[in-house]
Amino acid sequence: MIRIKTFEKFEKLEDFPRVGNYVFLETDFYNPKLQDFFTNHVGKIIRISNRINPIQETIEVKYENSDVPDDLETYFRYNEIDGYVKGFNLDQIEFFSKNKEDVEAYIQSKKYNL
Repeated sequence: MIRIKTFEKFEKLEDFPRVGNYVFLETDFYNPKLQDFFTNHVGKIIRISNRINPIQETIEVKYENSDVPDDLETYFRYNEIDGYVKGFNLDQIEFFSKNKEDVEAYIQSKKYNL
């Protein structure tokens, strides 16, 4: 049985994502396995570019090493400090929070159309 959390009290939501926030990204990849990965996993922002035009701003998102399957490793950049990292446009963030549990609950709500 799957239980979905309900929130009695929401913290003040931030207007803009920050380094350290957890994210759920809106992606559209041709590879169905890669698309499925981003539909079901929470990433963490480790860098935000400082470009002049906010539409062109990019973020680097880190995923837990244990979450990335072997056959998808080539789609990520890997280093010993950050682990698996992929770049995205800022406008691809569908939901973000400083709390990982909030993002996980959001993913579950999307999965079950709640």
